Amino acid sequence: MNPQLNKVFSKLAKEDKKTKLASEKVELGAIQDLDKLNSKIEKSIKEFNKAIGATKKAIDKAKAAEQKMFDNAENEWEKVDKVFVTYDQYDSEYKKLVQQIAKMAKDLGLDVKNVKQLQSAKKLFDELDTKATELDSTMGDLTRYFTN
Repeated sequence: MNPQLNKVFSKLAKEDKKTKLASEKVELGAIQDLDKLNSKIEKSIKEFNKAIGATKKAIDKAKAAEQKMFDNAENEWEKVDKVFVTYDQYDSEYKKLVQQIAKMAKDLGLDVKNVKQLQSAKKLFDELDTKATELDSTMGDLTRYFTN
């Protein structure tokens, strides 16, 4: 063989060893980088688990508070129903008495407008009717709140 050729092969062999070592060093560096990234990801997973747990607790707490509000509203609704029962009762009684008194006044030849109690009852019943409408509207707001 040619001595120059031996030098070339010898030189190439040395370069090949350097290349192999360099690539192994790069691979080792990449593996270390991956290990660091894995550690960071594991830490992040733990943080996500904590956040998920805290969020679930917050949801449970909110559901409990909502249930308590709903129960309170339901209790109020029952009270309101009782008030509306009295309104319906008074409405029926008021209309019946107004008709009776109007008939009696007509039979006696009196003007219904001159019966003070009728005027007073009309004023009171109109106010009661306004309050019933307002309460109905307010309870409607409460119902809409819980249905949304």
